[in-house]
Amino acid sequence: MAPHADNFFTLIEARSDIDGRFINLRRAGEGHFCLVFSATDKTSNSEVAVKVFHIAFLNDTYRLQCFRRESEILERLKDNDHILDWIAPVRDFTVTLVEPTTNIPIDLRFPYFALELAVGDVGQVIRSGSWKPEQTLLAFREMCKAVQRIHRESVCHRDIKPSNFVVMKDGGLKLSDFGTARDFKGSEPPILSNYPWPPGDVRYTSPEMLAVIHDVQPSIAFLGDFYSLGATLFEMCTGLVLGIQIFDAAFMADLAKSMNAVDRSRRLHTYLGFVRNLAGAHPLPSIAAFGHGLPLCVATLVDDLYQSMVALDFRDRLCDFERIFLRIERCLLVLRNDEKIRRWRERREIFKRNREEKYRRAEARMLSLRTGVLR
Repeated sequence: MAPHADNFFTLIEARSDIDGRFINLRRAGEGHFCLVFSATDKTSNSEVAVKVFHIAFLNDTYRLQCFRRESEILERLKDNDHILDWIAPVRDFTVTLVEPTTNIPIDLRFPYFALELAVGDVGQVIRSGSWKPEQTLLAFREMCKAVQRIHRESVCHRDIKPSNFVVMKDGGLKLSDFGTARDFKGSEPPILSNYPWPPGDVRYTSPEMLAVIHDVQPSIAFLGDFYSLGATLFEMCTGLVLGIQIFDAAFMADLAKSMNAVDRSRRLHTYLGFVRNLAGAHPLPSIAAFGHGLPLCVATLVDDLYQSMVALDFRDRLCDFERIFLRIERCLLVLRNDEKIRRWRERREIFKRNREEKYRRAEARMLSLRTGVLR
C-alpha cells in the first residue's frame, strides 16, 4: 500500500462531492499509484469509478504521465464494447488539512478522472475456480477481441494480465488499466526514455520486453501483448502464473539489467543472437500436465494455442488474431461435441458388447446341438 493511503481514503470519503458531480464516494480499490472510489455520477445518476492519483507520487513525472495518458487513451477509445468506458477527463480537486502543530491550513491537490465501474476482474474469477472450460474459452475469446480492438486503433497495452480484464455488472468482460499503454497513431517519444524498467507486471512480460528491445523497435511491443494474452490463457486453465513457471525473479531482473547496459544500436542484434538458446533453456510447461479440469479432448488444442502465443522467440510467436479466433472456435467445437462423442463411444461399446454376447450365445447353441447329435 502506498504511504498513508488509508488516511487519504478517509479524507476523500469524507467529502460530500467532487466538483459537484460525483457524490457518495466509497473506497473501491487501490493501484500502484492510484486510489479508486465508487461514486454516483449526478449527471447520469449512475454508479461510476473515480480514479484518484496518489499525491505521494506527484513528483514522479513518469507515473503522473501514465495517469494522464490513461485518461486520454480511454477517451479516444470511448464507446468500444470491449474497453472500459471513459466518463470524465483529468481534473484536480483540493482537500484542505490543518497542520496540527502550527494550525496552518494545507491544500492537498488530487488529480482524478472518472470511468465505468466494474464489479470484479478475471484474476478474481481464476482464484474462485468458478468458470467451466467452455466459459474459460468464451471469456478468452472476448479478451482477445478487446486487444484486437485497441491494436486496430494503434494502441499497445503493454500490461495485459488477468486482473486488467474487468468483469462488468452484466457479466461481460472489458479491458482496463491503460496507464502503461502507448498510442502509436501520433508521434511518440521512445517508450522507455524516462523509466529504466520494462512496463507492466514482469510476471506477464515477454522476454523481448524484459530485454527492452521495444525501446529500439517500438512496434515489437505489440508482439508482447500477444505473449501476455497467452500467459493469461495459461493461468485461466491452470490457476498458475506462467512467468513464475518459466523464469525466476533474479533471471528477469538480470535480463533487463544486462540488456539495458547494451548500446541501443546493438541491442536488437545482441538479443536475436541468444534468444533461441533462451527458448531452449526454458521449455514451456504443458497445461495438460497440471490436470486442472480441461477435458482431454481439448487440452492438447488449448496447450498448442497458448504455447504458440507465448513462444519465447517473438519471431516464432502467433500474432494473428484471425488465426487465434479460428483455434478458439476449434476448441469450442471439440468441447461442445465431446459429450456427443462420449455418448457415441458408449453406444458403440454397448453395441460391441451386445454383439459379442450374441455371438457367444450362438456358439453355445451350436455346441449344444452338436453335442446332442453326437449322443
